[in-house]
Amino acid sequence: MEYKVSLMPSGVEFLAAHDESLLDAALKANVILSYSCRDGRCGACKVKVVDGEVNQPNGQTGMSKDDYQDGFALACVAIPLTDIVLEATFHPELQGMKRKVQPTKVDSIDFPVADVAVLKLRFPPEANFEYLPGQYVELIYRGARRSYSIANILKAYDGIELHIKKNPGGLFSEFIFSELKLNQLIYVDGALGTFFVRESDRPIVFIAGGTGFAPVKSMVEKLLFEYNKKQIHIYWGMSRSADFYSGLPIKWESDHENVRYVPVVSDDDNDWRGRSGLVHKAVLEDFEGMSLLDVYACGSPLMIKAAEHDFACEGMDMNHFYSDTFMPSNKLVNRKCKGFE
Repeated sequence: MEYKVSLMPSGVEFLAAHDESLLDAALKANVILSYSCRDGRCGACKVKVVDGEVNQPNGQTGMSKDDYQDGFALACVAIPLTDIVLEATFHPELQGMKRKVQPTKVDSIDFPVADVAVLKLRFPPEANFEYLPGQYVELIYRGARRSYSIANILKAYDGIELHIKKNPGGLFSEFIFSELKLNQLIYVDGALGTFFVRESDRPIVFIAGGTGFAPVKSMVEKLLFEYNKKQIHIYWGMSRSADFYSGLPIKWESDHENVRYVPVVSDDDNDWRGRSGLVHKAVLEDFEGMSLLDVYACGSPLMIKAAEHDFACEGMDMNHFYSDTFMPSNKLVNRKCKGFE
């Protein structure tokens, strides 16, 4: 049995089977809704059920108790029980891009710090791999999948660059940090996700935690390549000053008068003379209000949730807050989100 799903305010419609999630049905119909983790934990795919009924599991970390009571659902786990009307964001920018599994070969692998690998993968000439800066891919190895954000634009490198955080004992960590060889074949699935720069004249604040710098790097590269003159503020948080693994933000700030870079260290660090504390708090210290900004944040669930809450309290329009969350491991789902393991 299939049910009709109608989206507000776009008016787009598609069919969903009685045993598939709203998100899977939408993607199958090439209707791109907001999403990230795809297993109910990050909340990026939250939609409002305006009419009709869905079935979804309780206790998902991507939803609060108020969300359930207010009629929201997570499209990645909600299954239709009737024809339904949803209030949901639709992304026509991604419609023409087809997700596919591609073979790649390892072009280079570098270790700028001991626990981060910068991996470059090249495609075969006929691949025609398409993505928007900010999206991610899944690496496939021994039947397992792990998700990593793309850290470059195609104009800078004819392949994809990934930043991978070491997780001792992790399957992919052992593979990437100990076994991976140059020219080795590895498959990628993508491009995935709805984290990308929207068209806007508003100043942009990028917030990165750890290897959350990867999608920020690609999005900033896109803006600079297009000679975009809007104000770009980059906040990068690390536990220690020695953890910063790229000097690119310093160069961007030096070369472009519209770019400002603020590194922030959260732990006690006797060698650090810069900003300290939580990275999103540094943003709040620097702006009197948040109402005129576009914010793109990528990092841990705690960082994203804290930023959402505190920015909303300072008057931010949350329709202009875009995030991609690095989710912890879920033993029931054989994948990780964008940078870990």
